[in-house]
Amino acid sequence: MQLLIDDGVTQRTSRRLLFDPRWNYTGIATCAHSTRTMMTSIVYSANDFRFNEYGLAKLAENPKATQMPAPPQIPMVGGFNRDVVSNIFALQNEIRVNPKSFLDELRARPGTAAVLEAVEAIENWNQTLSPLAWNNGLFLAARDHCDDLGPKQLIGPFGTNKSSPYDRISRYGHTDFWRAENRALTSDVVGDSSEAVARQIVLDMFVDSQNGGRPQRQNLLNPNLNQIGVYTCGHGDQRFTVLDYAGKITLKSRAQDEINVLLKKHHPAIQTEEAKPERCSSVPAVSAPDCETFDELNALRKQPSDFAIMLHNMLNQFPRAPVASGRRLQVLSDKEKDRLMGVKFAVESLSFNNKYKVLKALNVVKRIRSSDDNNLNFSDMLWLAAKEHAEDICSNGANGSIGSDGYTLPYDRVAKYGRAFGLEDYIVTGGTSGLDVVMKLILEGNAKNLSNGSLKKAAVASCGANGSNVFVIYAAEAARGNALAME
Repeated sequence: MQLLIDDGVTQRTSRRLLFDPRWNYTGIATCAHSTRTMMTSIVYSANDFRFNEYGLAKLAENPKATQMPAPPQIPMVGGFNRDVVSNIFALQNEIRVNPKSFLDELRARPGTAAVLEAVEAIENWNQTLSPLAWNNGLFLAARDHCDDLGPKQLIGPFGTNKSSPYDRISRYGHTDFWRAENRALTSDVVGDSSEAVARQIVLDMFVDSQNGGRPQRQNLLNPNLNQIGVYTCGHGDQRFTVLDYAGKITLKSRAQDEINVLLKKHHPAIQTEEAKPERCSSVPAVSAPDCETFDELNALRKQPSDFAIMLHNMLNQFPRAPVASGRRLQVLSDKEKDRLMGVKFAVESLSFNNKYKVLKALNVVKRIRSSDDNNLNFSDMLWLAAKEHAEDICSNGANGSIGSDGYTLPYDRVAKYGRAFGLEDYIVTGGTSGLDVVMKLILEGNAKNLSNGSLKKAAVASCGANGSNVFVIYAAEAARGNALAME
């Protein structure tokens, strides 16, 4: 559509190229862009295009495509369904690496327009794609959608809680721009093997007769998608199958914890210690909620777009006009709060001031530049000071940065264990998860400071007080422990 409109170019060059009758061949490539969502490059040729030696060599450059991945440890109960999932994973990769092996089966199908298009797509295919790697976070996202819609005999991209594929994938990991979902509704044939059932599902998605533009076929052959998770379940007397994809995904610690439980349950003989998630600290006293919150602080730096989407979803929950007298707006129900990607935010009532706070936070987060090289490093020394601060709040009723004695400050606590420069402290009360804690900090206007590249060290310590969790976060430009911290 942008090529057709060609706004901003007085000569309308892109539009003219699009309708130029001289062109017979085209090549299209897409990729993520540093300042835009996506970049697309289109090249045209009037004459027959033939590869030279350099082109053929570049086309063959893909060592991953020559080695198919080993069957994954699928974290679901053993039996026919797990075998179907395993075969779908293998066949999805076979159709990427060697699509011509499916030609005979496609030609044997009734010659509908969609089937003929599928055959033509394979006959003209000249790319070498890498096989997809199995990802357990994507498996959990696919499982959630299948178990949600399957028993209710519903189908579509949105869950009963109105979650989108992106919402479900983001529930378990941080992704790059590339993500997608395929869904198939099929009927098992009595006596068919799990491989035959899986082959029917993959071929149906490749033909994609129900969708104009064949988006499911495009997902199967998308070179920008590198990881996959698959789940299948009952749908009345039919089978519902969900495939979730991503270009790159980093699992959240809570997702890895759930996977470890499932693997231990369904693969007890082959579960190893190496499958355990890497902790943010080697200190045993650092709790799982502490590490989860620390991971989310780094997620804000690596994938700020995730938080921008959540803030946008929150903004959409505000009514457009007051429904009561004064400046107070409608209160969100617990069900509506749960729609915000499964996170319960402590929003007792929504006023115009609250809406302005969300909008302001969204504008700040949208300006954060993502970076994989700007991670915070967990500081055990800062954790000792933060833990002391947290316990002072929970046990002695300290309020804010000042200790219960009335004069102890964060720098005083840090000085016991070492030295820190550019120290900042944040206190969050009532956090239910690491994501919830970071979202509260963002809504309080701390997103810019938390993503500041000059902060290199951080630590999170938590405790419980009066039935509510308290999280204390210390961050510094530099931090070094003394002998007491080493002990």
